[in-house]
Amino acid sequence: MKKIIALLLALVMVFALAACGGSGDTNNNDVQGNTDAAADLITKEAGCTIDTTGVNLSGKTIGYVTISDAAPWGGRVGTELKRMAEEAGAKVNYLSAQTVADDVTNFCMQMIDNGVDALCVFGGTPAAMVDVAKAAHEAGIGLFLCGLDVADEGREYAVACIGPDQEQMCYDIAQVIIKENGADCGATVVQISGVPFLDDYIQREAGFARAMTETNYN
Repeated sequence: MKKIIALLLALVMVFALAACGGSGDTNNNDVQGNTDAAADLITKEAGCTIDTTGVNLSGKTIGYVTISDAAPWGGRVGTELKRMAEEAGAKVNYLSAQTVADDVTNFCMQMIDNGVDALCVFGGTPAAMVDVAKAAHEAGIGLFLCGLDVADEGREYAVACIGPDQEQMCYDIAQVIIKENGADCGATVVQISGVPFLDDYIQREAGFARAMTETNYN
């Protein structure tokens, strides 16, 4: 389990950096290409190569559930997790919920019922992750959450939650806008968001809106 924890933590930390590491002047018509390039930059220049030499996960099964494998980060973490874990001898079960939040929970429970040795989850709903975290803990399965946290009552049961506080992140972004322009300039601001019913987008929008209430912005 210690080796699995080390491998998963190293992986998600590298791609947490890679998700934010792209250049601002790249062509957004190739989002996956940009993500790959950012990950390559992190790996080559920041010394974040993950060496699995000597890591033996033979006989272990790792589950990975993502809210969407079409999203650059959610897909890339799963792809690289599968590659490295299999290089170390593990079997990887990979499921994508295709943006259906309830399916993240269902797939996680399915992985737990099937007796994986560790479970890595990208996205979902913090409240729903409480039941998953408790079930994983009771089954002796290490749970790693990427991109979204688990609600307070489930935190003691997860091995790690890696990623930003989504609401605070966008609150802080809005504060930069306010600092640069002044709180009383009456600016009109447009926030372009993503999938309206997914929890991480909802939290980001809430953080931005909370900061805007401190201004006379539209």
